[in-house]
Parts: sequence; C-alpha cells; structure tokens
Amino acid sequence: MNKIHWQDVITLIIGLWIIASAFFLGPTLAEGEAFPMSGWNFLATGAVAVILGGAALFSFQKWEEWLTALVGAWLVLSPWVLGYATETALVWNAIVSGGILVVMGLWTSFEESESAIF
Repeated sequence: MNKIHWQDVITLIIGLWIIASAFFLGPTLAEGEAFPMSGWNFLATGAVAVILGGAALFSFQKWEEWLTALVGAWLVLSPWVLGYATETALVWNAIVSGGILVVMGLWTSFEESESAIF
C-alpha cells in the first residue's frame, strides 16, 4: 500500500510556485529580448519538482525524495552558477524554494527510514 506523505504535496506546490516565479519575478522583457537563463532554470527545476512530487503521491519511491533534495540543492546554488546572483528577488526565491525542497526530500527520506526500522 502506498503511503501518502504531506511533504510530497508541499513539493508539488513549491514546484508550481517555482514555475510561476519564472514569469512573476523575472525581468520585464522588451520585444525580441530572450528569456533569461534564470527563467529557464526556474521552469526546468519547477517542472522536475512537480513531476517528483506528483509521482511520489501516486507511487512512493525513496529515490524520488533524494532527487527532490538534489534538485533543491541545485536551485539554492544556481544563482551563483548561472550568474544571476545580483537579482535579489530571484536569489531569495531560489534559496527559499530550493531550501524547502531539500528539507521536504530529506524529511520524507528519513521518515521512511525510521518507519522501516520499527
């Protein structure tokens, strides 16, 4: 039987926020201006978070939780790796959203490890 974890619902919601934030927090683009790398990063990581959160709700696998934590860690580091560390709103969005993903992924992984022992 599949156990539903509330953390996976949070992961799904945060993933949707990350996708939306690519449009709400990004710079206003002039006509013909390319979508910024930060936007593509938020779209990709948000989509992965939505997929992982949704998949875990339907068929929990521990590797999904570890991958969620890894995606969150990437998001936290991405402003400096991708060069948008000067954009304060984007940096805070990446740190907070990524941090939540890390916590949710690790929390569920450790919760499952403890329940397997007893």
